[in-house]
Amino acid sequence: KEGEPLVYVNSAFEELTGYSPKEAVGRNCRFLQGEGTDPEKVDKVRKAIENGEQVTVELRNYRKDGTEFWNRLTVTPIYDDNGELVRYLGTQKDVTERRKKRQELRSERRFIEQALDTLDDTFYVLDTDGTFRRWNDKVPEVTGYTDQELPEIQAIELFPKDEREAIAGAIETTLEEGRATVEADLRSADGERIPHEFTGARLTDEDGDVTGLVGVGRDVTDRNRRR
Repeated sequence: KEGEPLVYVNSAFEELTGYSPKEAVGRNCRFLQGEGTDPEKVDKVRKAIENGEQVTVELRNYRKDGTEFWNRLTVTPIYDDNGELVRYLGTQKDVTERRKKRQELRSERRFIEQALDTLDDTFYVLDTDGTFRRWNDKVPEVTGYTDQELPEIQAIELFPKDEREAIAGAIETTLEEGRATVEADLRSADGERIPHEFTGARLTDEDGDVTGLVGVGRDVTDRNRRR
């Protein structure tokens, strides 16, 4: 027989995989694998078994009828009173729907990020303490600060000192009243002052608690010049 054969499966195993206990017992659980199963994850399980360690992985497995499902597999070594390894306990959970929703969320997030990156204006999300949480590609392009530097910067630091009082007031108004617009010069990393109009809106969680603000900054250099 194959190494590490199944010695027992419950009714949930049959319900999940389509294989009866008679068909499964005596076989290594590799019979659930197929062309779409990640060999690296299989190897991770193999190494854990060789070392007598517990392991959890999510594998693409196949039911008896050939349909795919994502299987969250946990293998736990069982020892007797003398510390001798006697068997492994395997638990399986169908996480197909969860992974599907996770993938849908990732796709939706990519779509939103791509859409925001096409804007001519800067788009950003600030925490309540004024630090950057998210931003589009226009923010580093305009400010001259990299994606690695922005999380370490307070948003108000991107403005000349003579503009900071107005910016702080606009942030406070946004958090308290829900929305605010302010005109101020943005100062880039190389010291250039760029006239902008900033519009911010308050962000709240499902309980109504303030979590930060979302804003858009528009370069108004040409508009001011026309004035």
